[in-house]
Amino acid sequence: MLIRLVVCLACVVLSACAEQRHHLYDNAAAALSSDEARGQWIPAWLPHGATDVHLQYDVDTNERWVRFTLPRDQRTTFLLHLNAMSESEISALRIRSPRSASWWFQGIIDQQPANDGALNAKWFRGGGNQIEPRVVVAFERGTSQTFVFIPPA
Repeated sequence: MLIRLVVCLACVVLSACAEQRHHLYDNAAAALSSDEARGQWIPAWLPHGATDVHLQYDVDTNERWVRFTLPRDQRTTFLLHLNAMSESEISALRIRSPRSASWWFQGIIDQQPANDGALNAKWFRGGGNQIEPRVVVAFERGTSQTFVFIPPA
């Protein structure tokens, strides 16, 4: 019994040690001039027309989650730096959600069709010039919301 208690306590302590930080910026200009941008948590390629920029990052794993609003007419320029993902690539996605982030989606619609919190989106990877191929970008259908997941290098 004592061993179980110690193990449970250790799990709680270790999960509390994971450092995730969340910041909200009114627009890309504010985000790109922030301390997080200087610390390279905000990607330098963040579209200048982005507003309502949510950033969450994990200082232990170096994962980054970004959501912003991007007017549909400005997506065209952003898309020049992305490559569309195939259905098999989308099905294989394993994106860990940021902790306590109600602004992030719960799943992907193709994987969880019964889940109202699932994201129905067009999926892309970075095209390699400005945006690394490991970066995943989703444009939510029916809205101007853009989701970005940046895994560790």
